[in-house]
Amino acid sequence: MLDSNSFAILVAFVALLYAVASTFIQQRLGNYKRIKEIQDTFKQLNDEFAEARKQGDKRKMEEVMKKQSESMPMLTESMTLQFKPLIVILAIFFLMTLSISFIEPLKDDDISLQMNDVGTGCDVKGGDGIYSACLEFNSTNYGAGVLTVEAFNGDSVIASNSTALFYNGGKPDDVFPPRPNGKMDVWSDKELYKQGDTASVYAKLDSPDPQKVTAKFDNGTFFFVDLPFTIPLLNISRIIGATGWFILCAVVLSIPLIPLKNYIR
Repeated sequence: MLDSNSFAILVAFVALLYAVASTFIQQRLGNYKRIKEIQDTFKQLNDEFAEARKQGDKRKMEEVMKKQSESMPMLTESMTLQFKPLIVILAIFFLMTLSISFIEPLKDDDISLQMNDVGTGCDVKGGDGIYSACLEFNSTNYGAGVLTVEAFNGDSVIASNSTALFYNGGKPDDVFPPRPNGKMDVWSDKELYKQGDTASVYAKLDSPDPQKVTAKFDNGTFFFVDLPFTIPLLNISRIIGATGWFILCAVVLSIPLIPLKNYIR
């Protein structure tokens, strides 16, 4: 398995390939020449209308409005030409992000838990709607980790939420829990644990009883990249997960490719 540094370089390289491919597809498949012709046509009509209104020429204004009305199908054509490459680009994006997620390092040590509401183990009272599980801390992977809980009906996730746990250190900025889905509270008996501790973790749903509730803890290990700067507005200096790193690299690496667009055209 790749280590974190090698994986970060690999993802950056894949992002570069994606940036080049998306630039090429956007310019070639989108028929930029035709799009430009349509844009120029409507710009000319808008200029003619503005000039006619400035001169108070109502007859000319009506003529231009008629031409604009007759040219409306061209707008549909322009939108179609712009969306056609977008569909291909999105398909490539999902394929690449799915592929890198399968080889993302530090996933094999995730701890999976089955939560219950039957009054056994760490569950204090059965049937009270609070699902519980015990999480033992015996790893030497110290730091902050995320416990993610999902509630299912069949194979469908009806709610999910997460909480951060700190194992011999770590701080809130070290983790980036996923956004909740549906109404579910997730918490633990405390936040800071040491080796040998057993954490009691809980989840309570507002929805009807699910068929099962599962939890996964990243064991304090996950792929991340610390940036040498803080991203303005977002106030983020750590990118967590392969997908986030891929998106950032693709955006940054696409900037130097802007001159390539004119060459492809």
